[in-house]
Amino acid sequence: MHARLQFSNLLALALMSLAATGCSVLGQDSDEPAQESPTSVVLVTHESFVLPDELKAKFEQDSGLTLVVRASGDAGTLTNKLVLTQGSPTGDVAFGVDNTFASRALDADVFTTYDGELPAGAEKFGLEGDDTLAPIDQANVCVNVDTPWFRGNGLAPPTTLEDLTDPAYADLFVLPGAATSSPGMAFLLSTIAEYGDDWPDYWSR
Repeated sequence: MHARLQFSNLLALALMSLAATGCSVLGQDSDEPAQESPTSVVLVTHESFVLPDELKAKFEQDSGLTLVVRASGDAGTLTNKLVLTQGSPTGDVAFGVDNTFASRALDADVFTTYDGELPAGAEKFGLEGDDTLAPIDQANVCVNVDTPWFRGNGLAPPTTLEDLTDPAYADLFVLPGAATSSPGMAFLLSTIAEYGDDWPDYWSR
């Protein structure tokens, strides 16, 4: 039987050892062979994830397990890989699935439940499956503007979503794909929130 993944946070790295060492070791009365205790735990995460060496060393010292970090693209790519490998997980714990992609993983029954305690002030996502997902931070998605370029070309930077439809800004805006990128998906959702059912027309313009 394959252990399913669970979503954790840096403040609860100990949960990874629970996920790994919590596997059943069957006794002599069982017809199934006993399983060896794991020696490592695999953390599947996004490519921009960086774990301080001292934190990794502390986890390994406290748990007795070797931590293997496996980068799997951006948040969307990570989520897609988790869904595609649901029956044969590539890791023990997942870190970096955000609320814009979480429902996809929940619908595919990727994660197992756990009762980890959240940090003070943390709130749940408000999604079905709150017992499988732990929030770790929040951030705004913004558009970066090359101010010197605009100043040098005598063009005022765009300040609204509607500005981006102006032909003056044609070929000046670069956006990650919404299917694989968390910022890309957040930007798409912001246009849906702004334009409602008319969002496809906005993108056409």
